[in-house]
Amino acid sequence: MRPLATSNVPRVHRNGDLSSRLPKAWPRIVAATGVALALTIANRIYHVDVPTVGTVPFTTLGVAISIFLGFRNNTAYTRFWEARTLWGAHINASRSFARQVMTLVESSDTNVRPFQQDVVMATIAYAHSFKNHLQDDDVMDGIEELMLPTEAAWLRTQNNVPVAILHIIGRRLSLARERGWVTGAATIVLEGTLTDITNVQGGCERIKNTPVPETYGYLSRSITTLFCLILPLGILDTVHLLTPLVSFLVAYAFFGLDALGDEVAQPFGHDPHDLPLERYTETIETNLRQILREEELPALELGVERPPVMGEGAIY
Repeated sequence: MRPLATSNVPRVHRNGDLSSRLPKAWPRIVAATGVALALTIANRIYHVDVPTVGTVPFTTLGVAISIFLGFRNNTAYTRFWEARTLWGAHINASRSFARQVMTLVESSDTNVRPFQQDVVMATIAYAHSFKNHLQDDDVMDGIEELMLPTEAAWLRTQNNVPVAILHIIGRRLSLARERGWVTGAATIVLEGTLTDITNVQGGCERIKNTPVPETYGYLSRSITTLFCLILPLGILDTVHLLTPLVSFLVAYAFFGLDALGDEVAQPFGHDPHDLPLERYTETIETNLRQILREEELPALELGVERPPVMGEGAIY
C-alpha cells in the first residue's frame, strides 16, 4: 500500500484582505470633487456667474442611474452567489463520494483498501486541479503527489486536467465493478455522485467563460462620470458651500457601486473579495483525509442493549 501523500498547497485566506478595486475609483472621485470645489470657490468667493440648471434634471437622472447600477450589480452578485452555491455543492458531493467509496466498495480482497485510498486521493487531486483551472493557474500544481506516477504523466498531456481526473476515477470504478467489488445499485450511486461533481464543473466554467458584457461596464462608467462632473451645476444654488461635500458623497457612492459590480462579476480570480477557493479545497482535502482514517473509528457493535428512551406503553 503506497503511503498517503501530504498536501503541498499553501493556505491562503484572501477574504481577510480588506482591499478591493475601490482604490481604482479614487481618481474619478477626486476629479468630481475637485470640479465641485473649483466651481464653488469661483461662484461663492470670486462671484463668478456659474450657470445652473436646478435639481430636477439631476434628480431624474440620478434615479435612472441608480436603477441601472442596481441592475448591473444584481446581475454581478447573482453570478457570484451561483458560483458560491456550486462550490458548496462540490464540497458536499466530494464528501459523499468519499464516504460511498469507503462504504459501498466491499470485498475481502486485500487490494480493496489501496483502491479506496487511490480513488479518494484522486478526488482530492481533482479539487485542487479544478481550483487551479478556474483561477488560470498551473492545473498540475499540488496534485502530482496525489496521483499515481503514470496517471500524473498522462494528465500533463491533457487540455482539461480536471475532466481527465474524473475520467481516471470513472475507469477505477469500472475496474471495481469488473472485479465484483461494487455491485447492484452501488454502481449507480457512485456514478451519480461523480456526475454531480461534473455538473458543478460545467456550471463554474459557464460563469467563468461567459463574462458580463463589457458594454455594461463602459456605459456605467461613462454615465456616472458625466453625472458626477456636472452635478455641481444642479446643486450649487441649493447647498451652496456644501457643494464639494455633497459631490464627494455622491461620487463615492456611484463610483463605489460601479467598482463593486466589476469586482464580484468574476468570482474565480485572486482579488481579495473573490471566492476563497483555496479555503474550499482545503476543506475538501481535510474532510476526505479524515474519511480515509476509518481505522480510527470505534468498532461496530451489534446486539448491544440500549437504555430505554421512553417508558413502556408510551405513544408518540
